[in-house]
Amino acid sequence: MKLARVLCKPHSTLSSPEKNAVVLSLGFFFVFAGFNSAQFFATSKKDAKMGSFSLFVLYLTFTISSMLVSPITERVQAKYALFFSSLTYGFYVVSNIDTIFPSYVVMIAAFIEGIGAAVLWIVEQRLITNLGHEYEQLYGYEQNSQLGYINGIFFTGFQFNKCIGNLIAALIFQFHRSTDFMYSFMSVVVLLGCCIFLLLQFVHLHLYNYLE
Repeated sequence: MKLARVLCKPHSTLSSPEKNAVVLSLGFFFVFAGFNSAQFFATSKKDAKMGSFSLFVLYLTFTISSMLVSPITERVQAKYALFFSSLTYGFYVVSNIDTIFPSYVVMIAAFIEGIGAAVLWIVEQRLITNLGHEYEQLYGYEQNSQLGYINGIFFTGFQFNKCIGNLIAALIFQFHRSTDFMYSFMSVVVLLGCCIFLLLQFVHLHLYNYLE
């Protein structure tokens, strides 16, 4: 019944919530296609200890910041919160280029990205929930009945990043490019994802809050 109801929607094109879920998914796809590849090679650089410790700092900061940054996400437009927080991922990737930055810069970038990651994922979770409720109101579904559908749209694109990111990295090294070239290329991929977030058509998150 649920599938039939979706197929019989009044409009054959994607609704606004679905379009925004696709845009959100594409943004995360490019950001993490670049970041995950760079993160993998961070521990295999010349200074592997520094790379490993930078990831420790990153995820520790991410964990702590997740409890503190929620007020920020309520005051900033969603697409701008996603844009600026995802830029911290690009900063971390590019900071791994040894020929440009001294090794300590990656530690600073890791700390900044930890904060950015907290903002990014909190906004994403709230956004997906609000998109689900907007979709439910638009087509008359029961509350909380379509959160899985909207989540499915998001994760379909997002999870594909690991396949493509690793494939790109493999192709780069297949042609004997340096690790620094790989980091440079992946930073451009991350930047593309950052810019995609600006295509989201939102004002403030609370305007789409349908929870009672």
